[in-house]
Amino acid sequence: MEPPAPDGPIKSDDGLAVSELKGQVRQRIEVLNKQGKMNEIATDPILNDAAILLSHREATEYCNEKAKFEEEIYQGNDCTPPAEISRHGETSQRIKRGDHPMEEAVKQANAKPKEFRESLKESLEEMLREEARDEGELDYSALLSEQNTNELLDFIQESMKNHSIKAVGKNNFEYFPKLMGLAMSQYLRGPTAYKHWREESPVIVPHHDTMRHKKEKMKVRDGDCVAQYERISLDLNVLESSTNKWSNLQGELLMDEMHLQGDVVLNSSGNRTIGFSNDFVCRKKIFKSLLDQNEVPNNHLPAIKVNQWMFRSVNGVTYLLEFWFNPELLNGNELLMQCDQIVLRLEMIGVRVLGLATRNQLYGSYSGGKGSKAFLSIDDFGIHKAILKESYERDKRRASKRTRLDEASIDPDSWSKMNVSPAMIASEFKTLAEIGDYLYNELAISSPQRLTPDRFKIDGKKVSGYFSEVAAHLNSEVKRQSSTDDTMSDRIKKLHSDIASFEWLSHVHEIFNNTLMDTSILVDEGNIDRLEAIVKKSLAYFGELHKAALERRKGGFKDWEKTFLAKETWRNLRIACRGFFEYCRAVIQFSKDFEGDMPVFYAVSVAHSNSSVLEAWFSLVRNMRLDSATTYGSAVGNKQMKSCCSLDTNGWYAKEQVGPLLLGSSVGPNEVIQYHQYCRNKAKEYAEKSLGFDHAPPTRVFQDIELDHFDQLQDFEKDIVNRMKAMELEKGFMQRLMMLRGDYFSDWLRLTLQTDHFDWFRRTINSTTDVDGSKEFDTICRRFMTKYLKLTVLAIKNRSNNDRSYEYDFHQFLLSDELNGFVATPKMPWFAKDRPCCVVLAFSLNRLMEELVDTCSIAAWKKFNPDLYKIQEGSGLTVVEENSEVNRFVGWAVSSLLKGEKFRSRRKESQSKREKSERSDTLCRTLLGAMTVKLDEMDESYLTEYYSEGISLINTGGLTCINAHFFNWAKKAMTLVRQKFTEDTLDQDPIHGFEQAKRLVLGDRALKQLFLARVNVCYSKSGAAQGDRDQTLVRMVPEDEVAAIVERIYEPLFQKVFHARSSEDFRKWKKKRVKAKDKLPFRFGLKAKESGKSSSSKKEGKKSAASKKKNASVQSATKAPNSKEVCLTTDRKAPKLKVAKVTPPKLDEVGLQLKRPPECVDEPCGKKVRTDR
Repeated sequence: MEPPAPDGPIKSDDGLAVSELKGQVRQRIEVLNKQGKMNEIATDPILNDAAILLSHREATEYCNEKAKFEEEIYQGNDCTPPAEISRHGETSQRIKRGDHPMEEAVKQANAKPKEFRESLKESLEEMLREEARDEGELDYSALLSEQNTNELLDFIQESMKNHSIKAVGKNNFEYFPKLMGLAMSQYLRGPTAYKHWREESPVIVPHHDTMRHKKEKMKVRDGDCVAQYERISLDLNVLESSTNKWSNLQGELLMDEMHLQGDVVLNSSGNRTIGFSNDFVCRKKIFKSLLDQNEVPNNHLPAIKVNQWMFRSVNGVTYLLEFWFNPELLNGNELLMQCDQIVLRLEMIGVRVLGLATRNQLYGSYSGGKGSKAFLSIDDFGIHKAILKESYERDKRRASKRTRLDEASIDPDSWSKMNVSPAMIASEFKTLAEIGDYLYNELAISSPQRLTPDRFKIDGKKVSGYFSEVAAHLNSEVKRQSSTDDTMSDRIKKLHSDIASFEWLSHVHEIFNNTLMDTSILVDEGNIDRLEAIVKKSLAYFGELHKAALERRKGGFKDWEKTFLAKETWRNLRIACRGFFEYCRAVIQFSKDFEGDMPVFYAVSVAHSNSSVLEAWFSLVRNMRLDSATTYGSAVGNKQMKSCCSLDTNGWYAKEQVGPLLLGSSVGPNEVIQYHQYCRNKAKEYAEKSLGFDHAPPTRVFQDIELDHFDQLQDFEKDIVNRMKAMELEKGFMQRLMMLRGDYFSDWLRLTLQTDHFDWFRRTINSTTDVDGSKEFDTICRRFMTKYLKLTVLAIKNRSNNDRSYEYDFHQFLLSDELNGFVATPKMPWFAKDRPCCVVLAFSLNRLMEELVDTCSIAAWKKFNPDLYKIQEGSGLTVVEENSEVNRFVGWAVSSLLKGEKFRSRRKESQSKREKSERSDTLCRTLLGAMTVKLDEMDESYLTEYYSEGISLINTGGLTCINAHFFNWAKKAMTLVRQKFTEDTLDQDPIHGFEQAKRLVLGDRALKQLFLARVNVCYSKSGAAQGDRDQTLVRMVPEDEVAAIVERIYEPLFQKVFHARSSEDFRKWKKKRVKAKDKLPFRFGLKAKESGKSSSSKKEGKKSAASKKKNASVQSATKAPNSKEVCLTTDRKAPKLKVAKVTPPKLDEVGLQLKRPPECVDEPCGKKVRTDR
């Protein structure tokens, strides 16, 4: 059936006129004629689109003419000739016949989106032809198959689809990974800026709330965290390249540390304190602390620095890895454990680590003040900076400068690792050329006798080894002239010294300016020998200077150390130069050995010889003001989210040098979050399976053997070892491994999902769900634990020996063949075949050993010095102060619940559920309201017993008070909170103490039953007198629903009380234990010792007002806002206190400090009470 013709006029859209469309059709036909495609006119999509538009235009004109004609007939002006009416009628029939193919075309486009994509490709190819008419033949298929072209087509197709979804009023948008990654990068710049960008963008982009939720799902924590490794695994598509032994990623590790702005916060949402060091338990720290009889051994100290690890591939792609906070006491043992763990985790996901880059070094020595350097040449001539100053002065007198020397570059004391350009200017080609020309002139050497750079050019371009040869030439000439001067005049002495300084700068130029700092150099198999020879020659020069310094020491020269580089600087210089070239050789050799599995290797940039990329990262963190222990994790998380786009070729290399970096398609934030969630759920599934096996018998942790050197231990050390030997595990080793802190063992399982290593975990876990398999696994683990116990006893014996440590012995054990004997078992034949997984087991059991050492050392301290672990009994508060705390904390918690979002109705629920929820919310608010008392309802008994003068001073109408019926329960609740959470709680366990105390307080069943009894008494005859306000309000709650309503409000109410009160003790503890850190220049405090920051009381007295303000802000916790000032004699209920939420939403992976109630002041009577003024 034909559709009816439109009755009214149709307004045409803002498109082309009929004449313009016809003109375009003619132009298109001419193009097809030139291309020899006249037979494709009937199927050409452009012509078909034009035909549809022409039909639409004609239909529009017909409807308008028809409406105009009917209007004229209605007005009695019938002046249209019959021929015109007939023509319009024919047009109407033609349009009606054309409606059917138009509908079919729309249906076909919706049913076959691939054809739409092909039409986009054809249009793009046509545009390419038009733009490249003069470029000759082009491979259009290659251009259209590139990744960026496919992303462009996806973007257009997805954008048009989302636009049509929005046009019909829906919101089921879909975003491809590239667009989601771009949106996330924009959101991380700032939510407000993202909102404006979204409003102005012509493309549909995700809502800012969507981006916020996705950002919160990408969590990164300090210490052990596998999320960063999963990110690398997803990028490399390890799942699709399982046939290769290694993926296409090989490179080096980088590590450096940054000084943090010290701070510790109480994260009520996560039930823990944030801002503490959380490193491997160093045995040496524990055993040394045991010698101090007046201090509790505490391994969790406030974080002062962060040491960040990073992986940099040969292709130049960098990934942030795990980071650890440390209390400025980081030692080599802990770094060794960190390095071992990171290398193992990278290789478990298919990444080959071939090197480790040390931190940046300026390779200079301080030359002013106490202990200044006085470098000497081999011939004992001074090496000084005057040669640079003289060159600068000469250049200033010239009309046209020949060098780039300035005030900063001529003074080595002002050189800094943060800005190496002054140091590079001092040894660059122009500077050395000017100094060399000056020395030639001073020695009166004519131009024909001078060395020229042309002789030292490589491939006719770069000059290499020139200035070191010039220095040798000058040395020989000055020695020849000095041989004729028996008295060694001052001029000759100065020339010797100038030439020695020039020679020093020339070798610095060859190592750094000409090699390691020249980022245009790519080291490959063809040039590595030549480059290494250049650097070795200059290192040999410094080696001769070092040898001469040692000879001076043998000769009894007192200040021999000042005549050469510092010991650490000289060692780092050799490591950086020799180590970098060894790394390059390892990369080249590895690419040869795995030629079939690896992409073609081309070169390594000399920029990989230092860790400047980490310095740049720290600088960015400083600029973002995320350089504190509570916010640094947010910076790492943001960096991870920004990189959730497909990788592009790094700018250091040309495309043909590195090849593709990805084996698969694009990766965006959604894919990363889904992959994390999948791995987390899969690991949790296996962990629950293991924990659900209840038939595993108890087992001893260690074998019953005699320990060497046991008789050499002291009494309290023997007590620790004996406690450890007597320990048993209730349900076997596998269940205990699954319960390690931070899910350490299950994180390893999560990391190996769908890799070849996962089969080892799967079979091992399945075998431990059987009694016999569990016993066999316990036997293997017991061998490891016994070995660790032996190493522990050895570490205790050698605790004063800096050359021996538990960590180093553990590292050597992992590399030895002894480990193979521990894991050999005929009942589990697969176990010993996967050595990396056996090393993972060794790491996990070592973590268990750390927990046992920590537990047993505390138990030994409790025995030898129990007073240190004795929690203070009694609150130390007067009755007035206890009553004041009830109204301040419990009253505030009730007010916060009544005012907050906890009991508001749910709009998204169904009608029946919403009505039920609204009724429950109303009953909750009713019961909470029954706990309060209005200011005018306080009788004389309440004012005497519970309402002190201090409360009357601070309550101007804004303080919520607890009525007498619930006051005794609230008082007991406050007593319980004060007993379970004190400053001693944080001293014993600052990280988990808050969580443990909260669990004890909320789990007190007697207090909960007392609260329910106070509610039920209102329904009994022995309750409050008839007509009392609290009884009347409570009875508004049906008696059969009382238990459910109490269950719903009790935990949120008591949780707020605990959070608010615990912040008081946390603030006091933080003021004593945590040092405020001022804002220091970037990396300034890396080498500064803590003892030097305040060397005298005079410096303490001269602190600026700004630093005092900073200290005050760091040491104090935030207060609950003051109440509104209203009339004291008001007859309405006192307004609720305006306070922030106790459990705030998470911001950037950081816990927020609790809002604490006000401090105390002195009453006129001399007693201390609390006030919020």
